[in-house]
Amino acid sequence: MNKKRAIAAGICICITVVICATVFGRKRPGDITLLNAAQETVVHAIVQINGTTFQFDNIPPAGVRKIKYPGADKNRYSVNIEFRYERKLPPQTGIFSDRGKEQNQLVIKRDEVVLESGG
Repeated sequence: MNKKRAIAAGICICITVVICATVFGRKRPGDITLLNAAQETVVHAIVQINGTTFQFDNIPPAGVRKIKYPGADKNRYSVNIEFRYERKLPPQTGIFSDRGKEQNQLVIKRDEVVLESGG
């Protein structure tokens, strides 16, 4: 009888460990803001974060787009921006983390895209 209880207890512990590892080990989705601070309309923007692609059209000056992306320990991003008259920024790439409660922003400027973090 004691062997059966020990085996049942061992199975329960294993199941509990697997469930906890699955629930708490999973990375939660993150949020980032795409802000057009370029003083001109963005005709087309392609943002890729951790392999997921987001596309936006006609972002006005001071326009904001919210992005929810699949989280990771180190988030990799790439941004391609096209303005009117086929003017484009060179592709911008980088890495950021989700540590703390900072709000990350990708800020589109006239000649570049800058990653900014705020508290």
